[in-house]
Amino acid sequence: MSHSDGIDEHLARGSATYEDARRSAVWQNIVPAQYPAQIVRVSSAEGAAAAVTDAVLNGRKVSLVSGGHSYVGSSLVDDSVLIDLGALNGITVDRDSMIATVGPGVRNGDLNAALTRADLAFPLGHSPTVAVGGYLLGGGLGWNSEQWGGAACASVIGANVVLASGERAHVSAEQNPDLFWALRGGGPGFCALVTSFDVRLYERPVEIVELSATYPLADAASLAAWAESAVPGKARCIELSIMFSFDIDGSAMCSVSAIAFADSSATCSELLQPLVQSLPASSSPAATGARLTSRSMRELLDANDDPPARYSVETAWCSDVAAAVTTAAEQFAGATAAGTIIHLSLRSHVDVPAEAAFSIAAPVLVFSSAVWSDEADDAAQLAWSDGVVDALAPLTLGYYVNETDFIRHPSRLTGCFTPAASARLRSVRERFDPRGVFSAPGAFSAPGVFSAPGAFSAPGA
Repeated sequence: MSHSDGIDEHLARGSATYEDARRSAVWQNIVPAQYPAQIVRVSSAEGAAAAVTDAVLNGRKVSLVSGGHSYVGSSLVDDSVLIDLGALNGITVDRDSMIATVGPGVRNGDLNAALTRADLAFPLGHSPTVAVGGYLLGGGLGWNSEQWGGAACASVIGANVVLASGERAHVSAEQNPDLFWALRGGGPGFCALVTSFDVRLYERPVEIVELSATYPLADAASLAAWAESAVPGKARCIELSIMFSFDIDGSAMCSVSAIAFADSSATCSELLQPLVQSLPASSSPAATGARLTSRSMRELLDANDDPPARYSVETAWCSDVAAAVTTAAEQFAGATAAGTIIHLSLRSHVDVPAEAAFSIAAPVLVFSSAVWSDEADDAAQLAWSDGVVDALAPLTLGYYVNETDFIRHPSRLTGCFTPAASARLRSVRERFDPRGVFSAPGAFSAPGVFSAPGAFSAPGA
């Protein structure tokens, strides 16, 4: 391979910069002991197609990385060709049609900057350094998502892809509709390489105002009751959450955040007033009263730009708001690592796209994140993380594929989809990638490797 093939860099295992490139495919500091045979960096659709074709000809599976923000490192697959799409980071915004075309390597922070210039918006992922490739393929639960179409994948209207044959194709509701369905939330079950997404945009809110208040962990029961009554009447344009974390003095705290996106500060304040007035009182001196603060989208993104550490991240969709808050508080009481959080996103409107692999959602998404620095603490922190999932199990309807450890717990992968969606994902993979060119974990993996080199065509392309 050469630059004339559209491939910018080719790193064989053992080369000088291979290990740095391998580790950069995983955002956190727990890096799986999986070693691709080659790491290929591309910056064009032609290069991506050439890399897939070359892998097929050499009898190797293909794995993909766009931003390297994976917690579980699913892109690292032994003896595969890992194609790095980070340089496919072009952004084209059409203000008139309110459609953007974005490469898989585009970071949320950069997309926000481009949309700000056009006075438009999109349900961006909560962290500025997450790339849209993995984010959208996994469904995408972003800022103001209840108002802007639900999961971000619902706003994907098309994509350009490279098939397992190395051929390029377009997918949409009209072209290759089964692949389009799988593209919207199929996560690691998707069986093609995306070189660009077409996404629907939204009018940018004039103002963003956050309501915040903090309580000691002892007040969790009253907050659970408050949340149960507050969630059903919440406006779509309010992003409501409860988070358990440690204060700077090491005490366990509970924070309430309600962020309103609207056409004026006055409208934001008016929308937030019912929540302000209904917040429970606390007798603790550690509690803070309700505060309203103007925010910008950039501030919201930057507040979630956490540095790499050692992480165990899990999610659970739950329908019982009060029980989820209470269970999360009980589990957080056993947390020991200072950076650990349990965050509950509370939704009054639960939308699942009609034609999308993303198929499970509920009023509460519980996100638990154990955060530590010492490798010697791995076993204890992973056990705590697993304990949170176990405690929530009686309440759990499913998991969110972008933030659950389906590597250590393979059964959680199919739990991210309804049984019908899981079956359809397998069917789409069998049709478009019958020989398993694109690697996939667990239930979506294809048996064996190539017995002989050679290109082939996928039906219906």
